[in-house]
Amino acid sequence: MATLPVSLVFAFKNRPKCVITRAQYVKEATDLAKRSNELGSPTRRKDESFGKISIQELVFLEDDVQALNEAFPQGEKADTSWAVTVLFSLAKLVFGILGLALSVIWPLHIIVFMLVNPPAFPFLNQVFIQLDSAWGLLGTTAFAIFCYYLVMSVISGEMHSIHPMK
Repeated sequence: MATLPVSLVFAFKNRPKCVITRAQYVKEATDLAKRSNELGSPTRRKDESFGKISIQELVFLEDDVQALNEAFPQGEKADTSWAVTVLFSLAKLVFGILGLALSVIWPLHIIVFMLVNPPAFPFLNQVFIQLDSAWGLLGTTAFAIFCYYLVMSVISGEMHSIHPMK
């Protein structure tokens, strides 16, 4: 359950800090173009391990292209694009911290309420009941958020096991 919040916090940590210059963009884009050409070269295709290595390198190349586009927004609304990039980075940090809290609360609830016989404390059950008594759908919404987070954590963990190099 830790892969989702950790990856969100690392995404914030590794965000572009400022817009790069045009010269830096051209240099980076040229390097990416060279890497792209190397992936598609005929001598490379004859290699036996071409399939697995090229897929990993292709994923890395796509990530680098995306990072370059984030660091150097282009077009008529480049300032708006940069502002959105900054806001998404901050949102990743906030959701990473909230996810970390949820990742601690779920196992704690399992230990306190389900593994101890009789249950030591109703913990999340009581929280959801209190939220429901405050407003009809608040407890249900909170429970849905917890369940959705659990599903997203499982999917995130599965993606890391499928693509361990990513």
